[in-house]
Amino acid sequence: MKGEKPISALAEGLRLLSRRPLTTAGLRRRLARAFPPEEVAWAIERLQAMGYLDDRRFAQNWVEARQTARPRARWLVERELESQGVPPPVAQEAVQFWDDALLARRCAQQWAPRLAGLPRPTFLRRLYAYLRRRGFSPSLARQTALDAWAHRPQGGPLDQVG
Repeated sequence: MKGEKPISALAEGLRLLSRRPLTTAGLRRRLARAFPPEEVAWAIERLQAMGYLDDRRFAQNWVEARQTARPRARWLVERELESQGVPPPVAQEAVQFWDDALLARRCAQQWAPRLAGLPRPTFLRRLYAYLRRRGFSPSLARQTALDAWAHRPQGGPLDQVG
């Protein structure tokens, strides 16, 4: 190693990680633009040893964020993790306790108020489409939409239609 260069790759890695979490693959890609492979490898090893770079922690944080902010189906979150550079076994481990039914209900609860006052067929069609776009299976999307219709707040004249 040439004295100062690995420190530069390390410093750049720290700077990138301070902006947002990255996977090992993502950081490697970014560092490779400016540094030779041996310096990138050294910086990655150091960042992992210092605990700043951890694909498992990245995957767990991603999963937690998806469960609360923008719920999606398990397979879709797993695919998102892999596209971020998380190794498939780590991605599978991160979503192993994922509950699609619970998250589909949460999506429906968040979206259903926007459909208030719509007739039953329109309500069901739109909620079903919304859930399908988030990766939920056709059967789960259908059942969740039906449940949301059955448990919606009553009150409007259109609630009796359909």
